[in-house]
Amino acid sequence: MPVTKDAALFAKVRNAGARLLWLHTYGERFVPKGKRRGHVPNGEARCVKAVPGDRAGYPESFEYNDATRILNVGGGRFAPVSREGWVRW
Repeated sequence: MPVTKDAALFAKVRNAGARLLWLHTYGERFVPKGKRRGHVPNGEARCVKAVPGDRAGYPESFEYNDATRILNVGGGRFAPVSREGWVRW
């Protein structure tokens, strides 16, 4: 786990991690204030082209286009994706 002396950066990454756990546990863990356990919001992004499932097609990069709101993950594509909907690492 990366560690930083920058308290603001640590809090930002901690919050992003908590949100990720909340979404990936279908709202069962790290429930934000004002939200119900077991309930996560429906997003508008959809898989336009599936990420290849074979070993050779494993994604090694991603790219986001702010103008088109398309997120490319390896050979896969998701749209429309809002900038607020993902975190750059």
